[in-house]
Amino acid sequence: MSNTDPIVLARKQQALALFQAGRLPEAQRLLTELCVAGHADALIWYTLGIANGRLGRVDQVESCLRQAIRLDPGFHEAAFRLGETLAYLGKLSEAIEVFSRLCAVLPQGTDIWLKLGQAQEAAGKHAEALVSYQRAAEIAPSNAAAHAGLGNLRYFLGEYDEAVADYGRALAADPLSLKAALGFHLSLPLIYRDMNHLRQSRQRYHEGLDEIIARSAGYRTRPTLIDELQWSNGFYLAYQGMNDKDLQRRFGDFFTDMARTALPQFFQDTPRRATGGRRLRVGYASHFFHTHTVSYYFSGWIKHADRDRFETFVYHIDPIIDGESRSLAASCDLYRPATGSIAAIANIIRSDQLDVLVYPAIGMYPKELWLAALRLAPVQCAAWGHPVTTGLPNIDYFLSADAMEPVGGEAHYRENLVRLDGIGVHCERPEPARDATRAQFGLPDDRRLYLCPQSLFKIHVDTDELFVGITVRDAHALILFFEDYKAPVNEAFRQRMRSAFSACGLDADASLRFLPRLGHADYLRVNLLADVMLDTPHWSGGRTSLDAFAAGLPVVTLSGEFSRGRQTYGMLHEMDMSELIAHDNEEYAARAVSIASDRALRDGLSARITERAPGSIFADECAVRSLEDFLRSVNES
Repeated sequence: MSNTDPIVLARKQQALALFQAGRLPEAQRLLTELCVAGHADALIWYTLGIANGRLGRVDQVESCLRQAIRLDPGFHEAAFRLGETLAYLGKLSEAIEVFSRLCAVLPQGTDIWLKLGQAQEAAGKHAEALVSYQRAAEIAPSNAAAHAGLGNLRYFLGEYDEAVADYGRALAADPLSLKAALGFHLSLPLIYRDMNHLRQSRQRYHEGLDEIIARSAGYRTRPTLIDELQWSNGFYLAYQGMNDKDLQRRFGDFFTDMARTALPQFFQDTPRRATGGRRLRVGYASHFFHTHTVSYYFSGWIKHADRDRFETFVYHIDPIIDGESRSLAASCDLYRPATGSIAAIANIIRSDQLDVLVYPAIGMYPKELWLAALRLAPVQCAAWGHPVTTGLPNIDYFLSADAMEPVGGEAHYRENLVRLDGIGVHCERPEPARDATRAQFGLPDDRRLYLCPQSLFKIHVDTDELFVGITVRDAHALILFFEDYKAPVNEAFRQRMRSAFSACGLDADASLRFLPRLGHADYLRVNLLADVMLDTPHWSGGRTSLDAFAAGLPVVTLSGEFSRGRQTYGMLHEMDMSELIAHDNEEYAARAVSIASDRALRDGLSARITERAPGSIFADECAVRSLEDFLRSVNES
């Protein structure tokens, strides 16, 4: 039979009618039969591709759409869908190629320029993405998505004021654009000029959250709710150094309300299974199960689990595959690369019937925040990879470290606080290369090196006084920082330093040095060369302090009010090295200078760190057993 045979034509019409009626399984079967029999035209192949996608058979969509385009090279809708599919599958270079060709043919296609910009942004081609978003906004000035896309990208590039202006234009075009509202009301500067700037920004956040919550009913009607609520910029709130429990709780309730609207099927109870005679099934879900600080902290919970008592599942969300991820996969009972939609990943996790689900670092990756808002296991926990309360009602416990939590720390969390032994994790000690020289990094031999390696946005304005105090005491001080990837962030931080130093008659440019970002091996070499490390108040070093101690580098710290400002404090406490813990700014500066200026003192501290770190802050099996005691107890209660 030919494609013009009345029977074939009738079957095509029937298949298309079934598709239009939403009877997807029946439509998919008939469409497939037509394609296999060689009776399909471009429209049939295209419809089969869309039907496969809606049925969750994403791996079959690309080939169908490519076949439709082969039969009809001018089928632009099929090409557009192909670009979307390729981007979804992570084939970004191919998606960019498809969208670029479409833009050349349809230069006024706003949605095409938007999709091109999104693919370019995801591929790290930020300059090209900026051009694409700008083109979309020029073609359709009232297109909220174009302005919101510009805002997101500019915020990522550190252009805060420009980003907020873009978000404002998006809101003017569409007052119920949730993506634009989040960006406009809740985006925070990465670098604050002074404390007044910080307080004003916090007040603006507070008022913006009020505005967003007041518009909740309108946001619930958004057909693109899940796509718009891909939010992780609230991550920066914790760096203001204040108690975020109330703000996090209010945002957590709002987010959960939106999630319940979009995915109500994941809010049903998940009853506990009887535990007698079987291993407890514990799942760990994170995007960061590759070479990353989060994996460095928490992979030890998985790799050193008691396999006789626990069955460990790892959900690697949108995985980056490297040596660490492969090592982790080999260490657990089931490793799942979890890709696709929120619902698809949630279905995977829920179907495994976990006893406990643990998120090591909620707030750093949008999909994890979405998943954590749902109920996917009877017991759900957050861990201290991002050491601030999640504010989410479906997170039952917060797994923190006893050494880092202050007395009364329970009041800082919406979740039930669990204090694991020591620093709470099992971290292997890195082994620094011993071939470091100052000449390798362009560092002078006649200066004392004070290393402050935190990301610039983590360095609170309160820290400026400490840097000034050290420079006043030590004319030979050279304070080392690492540049941010974002040029505006570097410039804003430099300007703040110049202002703080000039107020005391000092030249910041002569006293500070900004090093380029380095690979981990070279970064450890810089630790070997430094005289002392300067921990930052309000948000102290975690991985940076562990790296310093691995190199035998003394770290001077202040004990903070919240656990995120007490990580180094906790490590020093475990090593019984309280002489590196200062009680005020004066003592901090004085201790840092005395260590940097006295080689015998510095070497003695270094020797003690090297002796005491193993077993106390490195390779601490007690932390893993403490976690497992909690996991057993919570399933027996």
